[in-house]
Amino acid sequence: MAARDRHHALATPADVNTWCEDLLEGRSAKTVYREYWVRVEHFYSWLQSHTDYPHVYHPPLMAVVECDASRRIWDAKLSGKAEARKYD
Repeated sequence: MAARDRHHALATPADVNTWCEDLLEGRSAKTVYREYWVRVEHFYSWLQSHTDYPHVYHPPLMAVVECDASRRIWDAKLSGKAEARKYD
């Protein structure tokens, strides 16, 4: 985000997707989800639930709807949950 001249808490869906594209080079979507995405998703969820840092939007979730790289990572997240349910 420093290279984009924007604070990390003020990412746009395009920022998130560019980050995802970079991470997906040489890594699987499942690895990117487990090692990176989950932290960013949690960070923005945390911001939304704390009145000291009111955020009314969630750029990672918005990127899933708008962008291919982010969608690939989201699909990896969902496929992992489906796999886990098979053994419940």
